[in-house]
Amino acid sequence: MKKALAFDDVLLTPKYSTIRSRDDVDISTSLGKHTFRIPIMSANMATVSGEQMVRTMAELGGLGVLDRTNNNPNDVLAIIQRTCVDGLVLAVSVGVGESAYTEAGGYYRAGCPIVCVDVAHGHHERVVSLVTKLLSEYAELTVVAGNIATKEAYQTFAKVLSDEQQERLVLKVGVGSGSLCSTRVVTGFGLPTLESLLRIVEDQDGIQLIADGGIKNSGDIVKSLAAGADAVMLGSLLAGTDEAPGSIIKDDRTQLKYKVYRGSASFGTKTESSGDPKYIEGAEMLIPYKGSAASVIRKLVEGIKSGFSYNGSHTLFELQAHAQFVEITSAGSYESRPHNLLP
Repeated sequence: MKKALAFDDVLLTPKYSTIRSRDDVDISTSLGKHTFRIPIMSANMATVSGEQMVRTMAELGGLGVLDRTNNNPNDVLAIIQRTCVDGLVLAVSVGVGESAYTEAGGYYRAGCPIVCVDVAHGHHERVVSLVTKLLSEYAELTVVAGNIATKEAYQTFAKVLSDEQQERLVLKVGVGSGSLCSTRVVTGFGLPTLESLLRIVEDQDGIQLIADGGIKNSGDIVKSLAAGADAVMLGSLLAGTDEAPGSIIKDDRTQLKYKVYRGSASFGTKTESSGDPKYIEGAEMLIPYKGSAASVIRKLVEGIKSGFSYNGSHTLFELQAHAQFVEITSAGSYESRPHNLLP
């Protein structure tokens, strides 16, 4: 039986560096035909990515992926038009139902250059069929699809797409890793996101990857990028910010502030979007209020650039070319965090 490694099971080995300042590090990335200053995407979740979040992510140089459960197609079209007027790039989500192809085409014609085919289990014939159809029909469209967890899933897409189509497809990697995801408990299936990345890149062709799930801090982002991801998708790290949908909730007893954070397949999300609470594979919780998404992103970017400098890498290409992982013990994982602090 093979061992599967998660983010806390590994560290990156420090390398010789000539980098004198974080300003010397370029963490830009490309997804399909689009270039982004930072390799960060907001998760297409009801309590993460509404109109405010996707605009803020675009302004910060990343990518916001508009949630599909809180918005009907007419609302999405209006958001696309308002965003595109300002020259910002966003992505919107569709499912794989009967209306998905029509909706995706409408969003593309309205000016949205990136569509996310969003299902929990992306290694499925309906996902492959829709992705192939969209890439064949719309020559300038970039498609993000997922989620997948294995190199077999990756190769399923690679085998049916031309080289040019592969360059416009980005696959989300991660099944059951999200902080509010209960897929592994409910179904017994899943893989750590890091392990999935490491397995997929062994046979990677031209399709790019997004690490989605289990990312808790900037160190996990650096590990994801070093393992082969071209970007990361963040949910819990951006939930609770001003730009995340939902009202601030104040605890009168403690005076602490919170916002609701729901998994994509949680009871609350399914009830609000369709009235059908079946097939629950997610939880929901109150998450501490964090202020602006911009302040969260800036701290993460500083950590990512510091990580690049410890590898002596000026670019993402250099990081992936020279990164060296080591597996650590539980004692090493404990040592990696602040410890022996006075009470």
